Amino acid sequence: MAITSRKDTGLTYQQVVDKYQNTRLQFSQNCQALPATGITFKNGTSVMFDNRTAEKHIISLDGTGYVIGPYGFIILTLSYKTLPHTVRIDCDSQYNVGNILIQK
Repeated sequence: MAITSRKDTGLTYQQVVDKYQNTRLQFSQNCQALPATGITFKNGTSVMFDNRTAEKHIISLDGTGYVIGPYGFIILTLSYKTLPHTVRIDCDSQYNVGNILIQK
């Protein structure tokens, strides 16, 4: 598994939302992923993980944690050697709040 993290500096929040409108997951106040299921991306897709709350969240993809600050976001590029691969998403102390299927 290879996940790279980056932020889109120099862009407004709305510009980032527009850029990642088809590859964006939001996290709610109770740490639920929206959408939670039925998400499929091609290998190597950059995905926006968007915290829409006043509290920081720690999201984990297959057990690797990433901190997202209040009203913040991160962009992760999801790339896996063995496909298809289902990425399990946890948020803070809640397990399996969502999943993403990665395909060729």
